[in-house]
Amino acid sequence: MAGAGGSGVGASVAPFEPQPETVEALLSATVRVIEDERARGETADTKAGQLVGFTGVVLAVEASLGSGVFEHGISGAYSYAFVGLFAVSLLALVAAAYIAIRGLLSPQETLAFRRADIHWLADGDLVLAEAVEVKRMLIRTYGEELVSEEERNNRKLGVVNRAGLLLMIGVVALAGEGGILAVEHLTMSIPR
Repeated sequence: MAGAGGSGVGASVAPFEPQPETVEALLSATVRVIEDERARGETADTKAGQLVGFTGVVLAVEASLGSGVFEHGISGAYSYAFVGLFAVSLLALVAAAYIAIRGLLSPQETLAFRRADIHWLADGDLVLAEAVEVKRMLIRTYGEELVSEEERNNRKLGVVNRAGLLLMIGVVALAGEGGILAVEHLTMSIPR
């Protein structure tokens, strides 16, 4: 036989009632996670912008170096290697800039509520609901939006990583060009 408040057969089970303090804490934690994810997206945008800027500087150096070499010429086998590295560098840098700019231009959607939702909320039955129910609904809504935001940010960071890799390829090829010019200069300055 179960005692009062026991869990034996025939004992009544109280219906689930959300605790206002717990719901408030969960809503607050959910909002903080969303803010962190939003900051992560802004960081990805900042990195993409920095990549575009640095890629532009390296492209300017590449163009200057290439125009000078093509104007004055370079000897024999070095010219083929230089042209090959120049092409690799130029293509990698242009691709890096394109990918990073494209990543920057991807729209940043608003989280959770849009203007139409605000009107719906104000006109709907939700304004008559208990505060704890409204907060529970917000937690669900924010949770769904968080998944989308996280996927969007993962895509952005993938774009930044690919652009960074292409930038590195361009810089390494540019360094190879510099090495070829140094060897060319040294071989031309050694008396025969």
